[in-house]
Amino acid sequence: KINLRSYMALHKYNDPGYNVQESLHSIQTEVQSMIEKIKNILSDEQTLKEIPWKKEVYKYAQEMCEFKNINLICNCPENEPNTLTPHQKYQVVLILKEAINNAVKYSECTTLQISYKQEIKKNTFKITDNGIGFDVPSATFGNGLKNMQSRAATLKGKIEIETAEGKGTCITLTIPV
Repeated sequence: KINLRSYMALHKYNDPGYNVQESLHSIQTEVQSMIEKIKNILSDEQTLKEIPWKKEVYKYAQEMCEFKNINLICNCPENEPNTLTPHQKYQVVLILKEAINNAVKYSECTTLQISYKQEIKKNTFKITDNGIGFDVPSATFGNGLKNMQSRAATLKGKIEIETAEGKGTCITLTIPV
């Protein structure tokens, strides 16, 4: 579909009867759909059983930050937490990826920090940026935050957002052990 649409757009670019903008919009929609499908395949629970969550999240953050020249800092202990089940690891990775994606996309930050702390009764994960922040009550949230909150709830955890305009944002995921 993408190949055909791009071929048509390229070859009929100067044809006044052909709507190139519609073709490009269709290509964009198809690509976004394919990206979601690929992300789901690459991030399924089975795959994450063999990949340490920190490595998966850091790799994703590196790729995203590199694209926008954002300094990435990772404050995570060397040892993999032994308290996460494969299901928890899967949900945590998806939550953190969404938080990273939002920070890179919207925050206009120059630094993004990933941190993790394992305690006796809980695990705490943070994504912090030094961006423009936002006013939580007046913000319009899409599916990203809703999905993060829903995933946290399945883990009996919670998502907290600390932000203010001009002060950056910190998204904290806490899950019980």
